Amino acid sequence: MTITTTPPRSFPVGLAGAAFALAAILSVTPVDTRGQTLQGTIMNASNLQTVPGVYVRLLDMSGSLRALTIADDEGRYAVRAPAPGRYVVVPSRIGFEDYQRKEVDLDDADGVYDLPLMVAPSALSIEGLDVTVERRREINRQLRLMLGTSPSTLRSMPLYRDRIMNAAERTQRTSDLIRSSNVSGMIVRMSDEQNPCFIFRNGSCAPVFLDGGRIPTELINQVPLDLLEAIVFVQPGESREHEFAVLLYSVGWLGRQAR
Repeated sequence: MTITTTPPRSFPVGLAGAAFALAAILSVTPVDTRGQTLQGTIMNASNLQTVPGVYVRLLDMSGSLRALTIADDEGRYAVRAPAPGRYVVVPSRIGFEDYQRKEVDLDDADGVYDLPLMVAPSALSIEGLDVTVERRREINRQLRLMLGTSPSTLRSMPLYRDRIMNAAERTQRTSDLIRSSNVSGMIVRMSDEQNPCFIFRNGSCAPVFLDGGRIPTELINQVPLDLLEAIVFVQPGESREHEFAVLLYSVGWLGRQAR
């Protein structure tokens, strides 16, 4: 594997409904090491402490999202590339700058590679993301483009950042936030393993997407609430992009386009 550390630069990450259904892997227990797996620890560049809850994206050289994962409570991550090739690994976390991107050449069809990453504290405070009329209008415009319909036409209004952050004072579990929101036409059931199932009127568990990439439902509570800009509930027949789904959008992805 060849590694090149690159300075921050902009990559388009595509729209929801892109062709890739992406699996996220959380490195809490040993991961399946078949295929192209990158793993390591994410540290704060200012004090060399580990940073939990970092959202790690794997982009191809056109900027398309190919895989994603979320670092665990000890700052460890693991993400698997879909095939050999050149990729850009991008760590993101609210409160930290887009500090370090690494280009990697994966030329082995089956390998595990150690790739430590660093993030740096950002001068942008959470207060700098306060809701404004203009910001909400732009976020709704972005959602309308991705959903193929206006958020105001959905049976259940999206949960926006102000409500999410208010809820974060009481819970850090996204499933608890959704359950307490009493989403019309949806119930939340927990499995014996405490994994949530979001059930709409068709009786099936809705798939969960984070920034356009599908993630296992059990990972939804590993997504830090302060990472989120909006949570959108798409019920059957409401969107041409999704039959039905729970859609999470992060500040670093959706909000960046709205500023």
